[in-house]
Amino acid sequence: MSYRDRATVSGVQSVWGLIGATFRHYGRGFLSIVTASVFVQVPYFVLSLLFNHPSTASAPIDLAKLQQVTSLQQLAKLEQQAGVTPQPITWVLMFLNLLIVTPLLYGIIVQLVLHEHHRDSGGVRRVPALFSQAFHRLGSAVGSLILASLLVMFAALAGMAVIGLFVAVFSAVALPTSVVGAVTVLLVIALFCVLIWVGVKIVAVIPVVYAEGVAGISAVARSARLAQRNAWHIIGFVFCIYVITTVVRAVLSAIALGLVQNATGASVVADFLSLFTEPFMLVGMTLLYVNLRIRAGISTGALER
Repeated sequence: MSYRDRATVSGVQSVWGLIGATFRHYGRGFLSIVTASVFVQVPYFVLSLLFNHPSTASAPIDLAKLQQVTSLQQLAKLEQQAGVTPQPITWVLMFLNLLIVTPLLYGIIVQLVLHEHHRDSGGVRRVPALFSQAFHRLGSAVGSLILASLLVMFAALAGMAVIGLFVAVFSAVALPTSVVGAVTVLLVIALFCVLIWVGVKIVAVIPVVYAEGVAGISAVARSARLAQRNAWHIIGFVFCIYVITTVVRAVLSAIALGLVQNATGASVVADFLSLFTEPFMLVGMTLLYVNLRIRAGISTGALER
């Protein structure tokens, strides 16, 4: 592979080794990575601000008036008067972010990490080309992401159905409430563990699509094979990288929001920070994928596409 720092990807990395590699790759490719983030996220932020601006600048709804609402039309009118963004728009923006913006940025980051980082402006000039390549596989990435999400949803619904069935049976045989409650808690914990296990299996779906050109069931199966026998490694790294990103974002937000005294400004600050924090996590997740390949003994030569 044509990395400048082969040591970060040439051998199996521990959780802390991967975190260090994430900082190194992010720092070395900062200009290209942030340019890609601006290229993809800023248009979405502008769109979001245009539609959500009333809600970010609105006053709270009068509770007395809210209690007098007797129809959806009255509620909509009350929300409009208070400047609350209509719920359908909020959902549309959320799905746009989940299904278009984030996967597209992820695709560009995958390519930036898997190829040599440029130390000069040449890296910036590559971003539009990488955007085009990522956009070409966006449909496959979104389809694979939806499939993976459906698997998690199915596991959750199946688990809740099983829990409901057990609770109904235990209640029918007149077991003490304390026993039913204890069993229910244990079943909920078991379901939580199952969902984590499913999440571990699909953690590399998006990088697989962009790096290997497979999609759908094949991408999910590939991710599951890479995650085999690496559950604790994946959980530890994802937890650490999430905590690091959250803490950094919270500290920067606290500093910035101390200078901003209105909700619209706070929203702009949050979006601005996402330009830096979101790519950091995606760099880490891409390096995790590469490390899983190495752990599985799979050649990384095919990644250089």
